[in-house]
Amino acid sequence: MKTLKVEHLGGIHRPLAADVPALLDAAGIGFEEIACAPWAEEYPYQPEVKVRIGITDEAFLLHYVVSEEYVAAAADADNGAVWEDSCCEFFCQPENDGTYYNVECNCMGTLLMGFGSSRDGRQLAPKETLKSIRRWSSLNPEPISNCDNTHIDKRTLPLQKQEGKPWQLALVVPFTAFFRHNITMKKGKIIRANFYKCGDKLPNPHFLAWNDISLPHPNFHCPDHFGTLNLLYPHPRAGTSTSPFGFQFWVFGFRFYVASLHEVCLHLSREQALRVRFAQTFNFQFSIINFQPPLGMDRGQAFHFFKYLTQAYGRRWLR
Repeated sequence: MKTLKVEHLGGIHRPLAADVPALLDAAGIGFEEIACAPWAEEYPYQPEVKVRIGITDEAFLLHYVVSEEYVAAAADADNGAVWEDSCCEFFCQPENDGTYYNVECNCMGTLLMGFGSSRDGRQLAPKETLKSIRRWSSLNPEPISNCDNTHIDKRTLPLQKQEGKPWQLALVVPFTAFFRHNITMKKGKIIRANFYKCGDKLPNPHFLAWNDISLPHPNFHCPDHFGTLNLLYPHPRAGTSTSPFGFQFWVFGFRFYVASLHEVCLHLSREQALRVRFAQTFNFQFSIINFQPPLGMDRGQAFHFFKYLTQAYGRRWLR
């Protein structure tokens, strides 16, 4: 049985799904391969699939990267047959009570979520629950409007040859989306889970899992074959100061550049300091000099801090 340590990203509040890859990059969270093919004799095709996961105080952050020959998304509404499309899945058992949730999302961001104790008789998530799950796909140029099926053409993708070019999917799954539980996350909590990739009606159907499955026929609804996720929450560091934004600072040089309102790249520098101008709002200059995330704070927190500043005050940087 596989075990994965899930790192906590402190100070991140309601991130956009499009920001998840950058947040996980900044936190140094690596990928796990979804490479087990339990039914390889009948379904020999195996695309390259990897996933990584982080946790905030209020949600799971999921990021999939897929390289496959064909992609398609026929499901045009949430809680549709997304497993027949190019689909990434996250099954988890937040409590040891014999029930589990299945979160399935196709390559265009159309979602299915269910609850139950077995494959049969699943209770589908209500509309408001689905709406709370934020999604982003690199194959969908339009912002994904959760549960809004007015523009169905933006939620479907005809079959096309991808020729191995990777596509990405990111999800922000709040704990409140587990609609039959009142979940409390804490350090050391163990969650049973598995990650999957499938495409039942693609030209090359496939069924891949993170943790292996020993069943005779394709079936992902098998909590006995889930792996384990160990949730990690850092201990607070004694003697560190906290700003009004909830971030810690200590002396070391850093400079950063703003690529857009949604992406920030941090680059180490011993020579320059950052000056952020608030003249129109506060009529004074505020300088953060020699900034570096300390051991008690990951780079995801820094990313969120600078993104907040760029969204709130625009690009009035470095003079």
